[in-house]
Amino acid sequence: MTKTPVGLIRTVLGPVNPENLGITMAHEHLLLDITCYVQQAEAASDRTYRNTLIKMDNLGNLPERFQYSLENMTLLDEAAAIEEAYKFKLAGGQSFVDTTSGGLIGRDPLGLARISRTTGINIVMGSGYYVWQSHPEDMNDKSVESIAEEIINEIENGVKDTGIKPGVIGEIGCSWPMHPNELKSLEAAAIAQKNTGAAMTLHPLGPREAKDQILNVIQKAGADCNKVIFGHCDHYSDKDDLLNLLKAGCYIELDVFGWEDTSLELIMPSARFGNDQERIENIGQIIEMGFGDKILIAQDVCQKWQYQRYGGKGFDHILGNIIHRFKSSGFSDSDINNLLINNPKTAFAF
Repeated sequence: MTKTPVGLIRTVLGPVNPENLGITMAHEHLLLDITCYVQQAEAASDRTYRNTLIKMDNLGNLPERFQYSLENMTLLDEAAAIEEAYKFKLAGGQSFVDTTSGGLIGRDPLGLARISRTTGINIVMGSGYYVWQSHPEDMNDKSVESIAEEIINEIENGVKDTGIKPGVIGEIGCSWPMHPNELKSLEAAAIAQKNTGAAMTLHPLGPREAKDQILNVIQKAGADCNKVIFGHCDHYSDKDDLLNLLKAGCYIELDVFGWEDTSLELIMPSARFGNDQERIENIGQIIEMGFGDKILIAQDVCQKWQYQRYGGKGFDHILGNIIHRFKSSGFSDSDINNLLINNPKTAFAF
């Protein structure tokens, strides 16, 4: 049964009725700087990727070496973002949840507003803090209470002097094992969720124990699990690993459609995200388990190799390449509408 959303969707251009959200990608990035992940390659030949521009003659190898490239790890060009996002709109898409949070990863409220005005796409902006490598220099000095107040203030009054309000808390970075400042950030985000009612979206990686630890922290802090989204659940092939989250009321998100050519495990040793067919089958199994209203999907576009201008699959990969595969795998129209429309509008309304 489709749930009735309570509240409004907070976008960078103001509140939107949930019924107008439409087809939504629940975890994307339009403007972003994740050079915090860039590593020094061991092999001399791989070090050439560090400052090399993306070209046709290196694109084939880049997804396996993405963590060595400064150029790849930045999405800074508004015009390029508009071009890529508009392809999503032409495919029928209507809304993005941009999960770029605060800190040093380049969250850009005014830039997102310009992209939204130009494309006509609704954009929900994030808040809080990502992984410890991206935290501001004064993160050690921040308390749980001060971080929570910061998030709450942004949601109620807008980011700094822009007046633009986040519509989701996150993505909140949770490494494995979790850094002390990430634990602080997570607890603060949960407190902010409790106080605002906004959805909280998480970047959790690690074994089942990692998910259990996160769930324990946010429940103790009083978060409403019905407004909590566990991202990057693609690497859990054993559905029992997700049952405790689903039974608690959380959403699970399979958000790396199109990533099968990468080696994420090089920077995330516990990650094994599989391929799109496995994702489709996993979603089907979760629906059969009775949790079809608790699944969100996306492509997590966050690097240049994913742009169509560089030969990537882009923001419209799910709409252009996956929907027909859902149907051929036995998904009903109702199942697909839940994934694309009904679940997002319920998850992000407050």
